[in-house]
This record gives sequence, structure tokens and C-alpha cells, in this order.
Amino acid sequence: MSNFEADKSSLREDGCTSVEINHSIPAAEKLSKLPLSRVKIIVKTVPSVSLVTSEALASIGFLCEQFIQDFCRSVIEVTAQEGKKTVTKQHVQSTVQSTQKYEFLDGIIE
Repeated sequence: MSNFEADKSSLREDGCTSVEINHSIPAAEKLSKLPLSRVKIIVKTVPSVSLVTSEALASIGFLCEQFIQDFCRSVIEVTAQEGKKTVTKQHVQSTVQSTQKYEFLDGIIE
């Protein structure tokens, strides 16, 4: 089902279409492609966390996906700048070392 629904009967006098927006939140499983059961296991490794709502898990899963996509784009840019077509471990390390927002990953990949 689309978030936007419009038909010819919703055409206003000024020629603009009025659109009804469905504000319902999609099912938690559809927000993230990551398995939420795994996300929950990882979240629960934090000692101060005892309960996690499904909405929080969906948000965390979605944000993890966004982070992974952004990181991969950065690695691909570094690979392309070096004139290569195949991503290597060195490209990942170079991305981590040259991009401030990924510096927390420094030392993980050896």
C-alpha cells in the first residue's frame, strides 16, 4: 500500500490534487532488512538494557543499515580514487583512517 493515495475525485478547483497521507508506521520487520532477533541480541549485550521495544529494535536496525550503506559508499569512493574496481582490506583500512567519522573503527580491521 502506498503512503500517498489520490484519485480524480480529489482534484481541487485550482487544479491541484489533494493527497491523503497514511501516517501509520510500517511493521517493524519491514523497516530493516537485518534480522531483528540478532539486533536484539546485540542490544542486550549492553548491561544497562533489560527491555527493548520492537519500535526501538526496528529503528536501530534501520540506522545500522544506513550506517553500513554510508560506510560502503565511502569505501567504494576510496577504491575508485585509487583506480581499482575490486574493494580490498586496504581500501577499508584507508577509509577508516582518512575519514574522521569512522575513526572509532580504527584498529578493528588488521
